[in-house]
Amino acid sequence: MTQLPHGVRNNNSLGTEDGFDLLAKRALRRHAFEWSAAGCFRSEVHDQVISSLHTLAAELRRSTKPLLSLRRIRGGRTHVGLTDFGRRLIDVVYADFERVMYDYRVHRFSPVFETVRQFARRIPKRYRFHLDMDFAPEEAAQMATYAKRWVNMLRRRLLRDGLKAANENFRRGGIDIFNGTFDSIEWLSQSHPCVTSTRFDLHVGQQGSRPVEFDEELEVKELDLLMALRERFHRSLDRQFGKALLGYVWVLEHGRQRGFHIHYLLLLDPRGHEDHCAIVEAVGRKWCALTGGGEDDFFNCHLPAKGYRFRAIGLLRFDDHDAVKGLRFIVVYMTLATLFVKLDIGNRCAFGKGRFPKAPAPSRGRPKKRSPNTRIRLTVREALDGYLNAL
Repeated sequence: MTQLPHGVRNNNSLGTEDGFDLLAKRALRRHAFEWSAAGCFRSEVHDQVISSLHTLAAELRRSTKPLLSLRRIRGGRTHVGLTDFGRRLIDVVYADFERVMYDYRVHRFSPVFETVRQFARRIPKRYRFHLDMDFAPEEAAQMATYAKRWVNMLRRRLLRDGLKAANENFRRGGIDIFNGTFDSIEWLSQSHPCVTSTRFDLHVGQQGSRPVEFDEELEVKELDLLMALRERFHRSLDRQFGKALLGYVWVLEHGRQRGFHIHYLLLLDPRGHEDHCAIVEAVGRKWCALTGGGEDDFFNCHLPAKGYRFRAIGLLRFDDHDAVKGLRFIVVYMTLATLFVKLDIGNRCAFGKGRFPKAPAPSRGRPKKRSPNTRIRLTVREALDGYLNAL
């Protein structure tokens, strides 16, 4: 079983892999939100199919559950229905995988997803139409036997050692990034009791741009242009803030509507940088000057801040439980969706961070006092209970 990363504590009833996947599910769902000049909107993507598939695969690996429920009725007939597990599994097996891959055009799916997708192609489409109907007892028994057989076949595939190793390898990068980011923030909090936190998104608009189609090739030029501009943009941040730039995190994403774009978390020394709104506006002007585009190339995450449940932008004190909780959710969002699906962009980097301390602060004298309810680490239950509208 996958070990829970040390950024999240597992002192609750959830299994480690289950809790981890639930966080990844929330992160993937938030990735479905894209932005434009008018604000944020939710794209019509099939993230729930991906999440449900991984949940069901985990259940199948642990035990064999019946797909069908047989019930004798009047007239000597037998009603063939679906169990709760069966209904969820049928919904996944008969999902529109072509549409899912269309939504995640330039992504690579986990080995578990690919295994279930390939298996689903072998299940006759007509089988679904014979469920929730009445049959002669012999026919109902044959249907139950057939259903049990193919569920067991899928379970055996999911239990293969090769698949387990491949899936753990697929997830390892996201786990390492997740842990490393939590370490960096933890070490920063040891030397800086408060920071100015800013969030924004970068994009390069193309004249006449449109949503990417399923059969189109990856627009490498668009991606390379965005990443080259990001390098220039970051050098300008170094010159603008100098030593006041305490740490930053960025992650590259691709949306079918917006194409490639970058999410940024920037942490500054608050001394002289108290006005976070003015900072983000100035940063936005700099980016738009580099791209030669309009305001639509930059999204200011501080504008809808009133709608955030746990505000993690502006002046952020590490002894403020809610602010730190919001910061942790941002880290979850920026790292954990890759447990299910990740960008397929060759050797290009899709994540980066820098300027953070390289190690924990040396312990000298008495430890600094901090509110007992505030810490960078969190339990899975805390993360799940408070995730909605946190980003």
